[in-house]
Parts: sequence; C-alpha cells; structure tokens
Amino acid sequence: MVCLTQEFINVEFDFTAPSEIDYQALKRLFQQLFYTHAPTMDLGVVADYVVNLSQNHGIGTVVKVDDMEQVRDPYAVISALTFGEKGVPAADLLRTYLTTQLARSAKGKPLLDLINSASGSKPLVLLLHERMINLPAQVMPPLLRMLHEEYEEGRQEATPPAAEPTHLLVFSRGFSADALEEDADQEPTGL
Repeated sequence: MVCLTQEFINVEFDFTAPSEIDYQALKRLFQQLFYTHAPTMDLGVVADYVVNLSQNHGIGTVVKVDDMEQVRDPYAVISALTFGEKGVPAADLLRTYLTTQLARSAKGKPLLDLINSASGSKPLVLLLHERMINLPAQVMPPLLRMLHEEYEEGRQEATPPAAEPTHLLVFSRGFSADALEEDADQEPTGL
C-alpha cells in the first residue's frame, strides 16, 4: 500500500519595477518569447528598453519570488512598446522583425499595414509579456491591469499628452503541426 501525502508550499510573489539587476533574466525571457528567431535578434536592446521605460516612466512590472536572503530573477515580465516613436532601437528591432515575418504570408497583410501605418499621432502599442511556464497564469490579469494604469498615467503626464494608441498588439508564441516539420528549403517561421 502506497500512502501519498500532499505538500503545499506557500510562495509570495513580489510585483516590482524592472531594474538593471533584471537585465539578463529579461533577456532570457524575451529569448523564450521569440523562440526560433531569438538567436538572430539583439534582445538585449529590448531588455534595456524595458528597464529604462520602468526607471524613467514607471511603466512595466516583473514578478519575483519574495526572498530576503538573495536576489531572485523575475519569473514574468510585462511592459509596453510604442510603435510610432522615432529613434527607439527596441521599437525598430521589433518592427523590422514583425514586418519581415508578416510579409512572408498574404494573411499577414492587414497586420503589416497596421504596423506600417503607426506614427506619433496614431501610435500602436505592442504588449511585451512573458512568463516562465510553471508560473501560474493567474498572475497575468493583475499584471495587465497594472500595466494599463501605468501606461495611461504616463501618457497623461507627458508634455504634451501623448496620443491615444489606435491598437494594442499582443504578440504570443503559437505552434502548429506544420511548424514542426523540417523542410531544408525553408526557415521555420516560428509563427
């Protein structure tokens, strides 16, 4: 006879602003998000953008385990990147990535047109989010609410107030059976 007992571990999560100490962990989370294309992208630029946006504008959150004894890496991140601003390396990198991938398929044309039409007066917000697979999905709704509040507050405090975004673009990994097939002539899209 086997007797199994259940053990519960209470874990307290801290929702904090991304900081410089989180840079490497953020970079790894974004490598996980962009999966097959991560080796060809400088995701350090995106991690740096998230840290700077948090430090300078109060936008963005990471989820860490509360541990007084040592610094822990984030288990999740949420932030926003605005397409339409000029001279932002992270926006340029991700815009190029998305437009390159979307141009490969006729189905991507409406989204491609939307991204290409983003401007300072008609910004498009890209939601940057990723979490470790074993982190409960229940942390996402509070993160989304917090990000919305931070973004709106930052937009209103800008001088002059920033234009209201026309769309929110949510990028997420998705897999299909044909994406797993190996074809020597074609690079996997990962989309």
